[in-house]
Amino acid sequence: MSERTQAQVVTEIHRERDELVSAVAGVRRDMTRDIAHLKEKAKRQLPMVAAAASLAIGAVVALRIRRARRRLPEATVRLRVGRYALIQHRT
Repeated sequence: MSERTQAQVVTEIHRERDELVSAVAGVRRDMTRDIAHLKEKAKRQLPMVAAAASLAIGAVVALRIRRARRRLPEATVRLRVGRYALIQHRT
């Protein structure tokens, strides 16, 4: 079977556990640093993103207003008699 003693196996397990703990700590440290870097980068880009978003929203609103104005034909009252009116619609 195995040539290792129980003490050797326990020592190896403790050593591997310590290596795992240090590796996890390194990954956490790297992730924290990367997240902080991404947050800083996002904060620097925020004014440009806000400007682009406001331009896009403004363009959408302008197009919807333009489309709504096209749908409503302009009308001219040609003759009014009491409550009745003769209306000419422009298309």
